[in-house]
Amino acid sequence: MLHHYNFKSKLVGFVFNACEKYVLKKAFFSFFVSKAMIAYFEEKHQITLNANHLVMPCYNKKLNKELFLRKKKPFSFVYAGTLFSWQCFEDTVLLYKEIEQLNPQAKFYIYTREQEEALKILQQYEVQQYELLFVPLAQLDQELSQYEYGFLIREDHCINKVSTPTKMNSYLAVGLIPIYTNVIEDFEQNIDLKEYTFKFDFAFSKKEIAKRVVAQGPLDYNTYLNICESNFKGYYDDVYNEQLITNILVKKILDERISGK
Repeated sequence: MLHHYNFKSKLVGFVFNACEKYVLKKAFFSFFVSKAMIAYFEEKHQITLNANHLVMPCYNKKLNKELFLRKKKPFSFVYAGTLFSWQCFEDTVLLYKEIEQLNPQAKFYIYTREQEEALKILQQYEVQQYELLFVPLAQLDQELSQYEYGFLIREDHCINKVSTPTKMNSYLAVGLIPIYTNVIEDFEQNIDLKEYTFKFDFAFSKKEIAKRVVAQGPLDYNTYLNICESNFKGYYDDVYNEQLITNILVKKILDERISGK
């Protein structure tokens, strides 16, 4: 409704934005998933947010060393998730298609509930080597750990810029090499996987990215594990983030009680 420019949608948009601005200014405490999200709201509403907030990325997995170092299926590529347009499944299929044309041994594994829709897209682009699967969430880590590469493609859009998709955390936790776009600002600032990734602009040449992927040599997963451990520390880090909550949020609550506010 908000994407149509009739009077009703304009009114709803105005009320929503007014409420959003009020909440941001008056909230006792706010959680944001990235610094880019703070900058976005400050620019959108022309406000300066106070210090009563905490930045914490979206994540739900710890590094699983056993799954990380598990033997991977060679030339295996995986996509896990729904098929909403913002998840760029069609672009992912097009990129995989280029990889498959360069290396016929490649295979694409898709974990989704929306298998009929996924099948239509795969058939539309004449992908040859693929498998459609679905498992309960509790089994997903075990499944993902079989593969070498995971896709995380997003468009250059403000929503994606301020987000921190849990998919990156899920991939890294079990040793997948991410193939992803560079639009997520928090990842640009906090994740450095050295040569163990393929990162590119959304306006990329799929053929050129495919060439880079296919040309990659043997992977040293012990080295990659060390790199991921370094990235998790202070980012996907329960101890660090819990300490932040204690030092900032809990302290504020105690200060408020002591002052009698």
